[in-house]
Amino acid sequence: MLSAVTNRNMKILEKLGLSQKEASIFTTLLKLGASEVREISQISGIKRPTVYFCLERLIKLGVIEVSVKKGKKAYSAVDPEELLKLVRAQKAEIEAKENSLMKALPRLQALAAASPATMPHVRIYEGVMSLWKLGSELLHDRHDLLFVYSGNTVLAHTTLAQILKKFTKKRRQIGGSKLYAITDRNLISEKRFQEGDTLFREYRFLSKPITFNSIFCLCGDKIVLVSFEKVPQAIVIESVPIAQILCFLFWSLWESLGRDEKTK
Repeated sequence: MLSAVTNRNMKILEKLGLSQKEASIFTTLLKLGASEVREISQISGIKRPTVYFCLERLIKLGVIEVSVKKGKKAYSAVDPEELLKLVRAQKAEIEAKENSLMKALPRLQALAAASPATMPHVRIYEGVMSLWKLGSELLHDRHDLLFVYSGNTVLAHTTLAQILKKFTKKRRQIGGSKLYAITDRNLISEKRFQEGDTLFREYRFLSKPITFNSIFCLCGDKIVLVSFEKVPQAIVIESVPIAQILCFLFWSLWESLGRDEKTK
């Protein structure tokens, strides 16, 4: 590298798209004038194979010219003002890329809108222990829990004591959520309703018994569908728009049932 060339000048050349070695060769030729590869290698301290490689690229960029000196190729740097042409060419290339991108942007945005990242996120839980784990996760979200279920179905797969220990007690400890349940009259719901703890939970009862072997739960943007067929499992769908419409339907049914005045 030439000692007369400051680091600042080298950095400027590198910003134009030249590598460190290419900038060194260019500044070497500015000082030497037309020179052969051997001379360029000696002065710049860059190995000959690398000099050849760099010269080829500098010629393509239009900042190095080739002539014949005593039957041998000689290379020389163009006037530094010619570097402005390089900058303008790069600017034109960037503008062309920008225009192309602007035309393609609507199509790219459409692809992004339909990508898996924006599609509903679906998870599956299998087995009783896995369902209890899911329940704990929902409680830690600290959103109100909206349930629709058949009490007899729930009692067929668990006990009131288990529910009180693993769900109700934990929900009180974590806090931040209230339970709203639409169900038929059953041991679980009647007991909780009789306690009258409306700050913690509220129930509204259907006029007829229901026997479907599943549970619906809505927690924030999570839709939970639990099935007790064979191996108990739950499907969790995370989707804001789907949750919004189901929330609307839940509260519409809730209001249609009215408040049960029975307290004790």
